[in-house]
Amino acid sequence: EADQNGTGNVAIITTTGNNNNQVYSQDGESNGALTEVTGDDNAIDIQQSGSGILGINNEAINVINGDQNTITVSQGSGGQWFYNLNMQGSQNEVTATQTGTWNEATLESVQGDMNQITLDQDGVYNQYKVVSLQGNENEIESSQSGNFNVISVETVIGD
Repeated sequence: EADQNGTGNVAIITTTGNNNNQVYSQDGESNGALTEVTGDDNAIDIQQSGSGILGINNEAINVINGDQNTITVSQGSGGQWFYNLNMQGSQNEVTATQTGTWNEATLESVQGDMNQITLDQDGVYNQYKVVSLQGNENEIESSQSGNFNVISVETVIGD
């Protein structure tokens, strides 16, 4: 478990192996978290809070390779960005919650079967983009409330 407070904090977490549980939180502006997971049955919990926007943002980036991993991202109000850059594997579960003002979420590449992705965005600018989803029986669930909501899906291959 790691806690960071203040401005400009960076957490780079690289996990290789199975059955790991990690929790880390950041409170402040311009904080970044990069999580790279290689293995199965890992649980990662990322919590970011702080105002953001003119102090820029808090950012959470995930790269996942393995099966049955659980990633939870909670981002409070302000400027929050969430990127799932590359997820390869099956039966992974990614849940992201963004609250308040300027929220953006991007799934760059999801490859595998029976993955479940849930995103909740609340407040002003909500943007959600799925670039590439390949595999069978994958589920994407999204909820957006308030103002400038956009969901875009570019490529889906599979059943």
